[in-house]
Amino acid sequence: MVCRFLSTCLAAVILTNSAVAAQAPGSGAADSHVTYALRDAVTGSLIRQDRVTASVPFNKRYDELTAEQKAVLRQESAAAKPTDETPFPSDGLRHLVNPLMRLAEHSGMSGPLVASAEVDAQGHALSVSVRTSPDPSMTELAQVALLKETYRPARCDGQPCAMTYVLRVTFLPSDTSLVEGSW
Repeated sequence: MVCRFLSTCLAAVILTNSAVAAQAPGSGAADSHVTYALRDAVTGSLIRQDRVTASVPFNKRYDELTAEQKAVLRQESAAAKPTDETPFPSDGLRHLVNPLMRLAEHSGMSGPLVASAEVDAQGHALSVSVRTSPDPSMTELAQVALLKETYRPARCDGQPCAMTYVLRVTFLPSDTSLVEGSW
């Protein structure tokens, strides 16, 4: 149990192979194609696997994101003008996504989760809607997590404003063959 807890705490935020390829010099690939992943060890193995992916890093707060990463967030919010800043979880995505990732791991679910939170000018979620979810239990947990989250408020024309925050992540299937010995 302690080992499992430590592996969870030490889960690294990494760039997947697609992110490395997208950033390769001369690749000409747009930064919007970069995929970030949370990686964790498979139970019974030291081999780490990607568990969940997103289009922005899990380990950064809004102020630490690049201009390209902020543009990806603006594309998600239909109301955002090019000069607006979208709401974003105050402590970044990692702590918001970790309980969702654990649920996906323990129940064996995989697939996309797309949810949106209406965030007021003070950074509080007023309502949440889930557009796509791999499972009803994931829908419920995502709603609770997004409602309880504290957000960095959006900024419209330099002033705090209400805006929609969109969470878009994909939970990846677990490769249980790594622990079953059927290589």
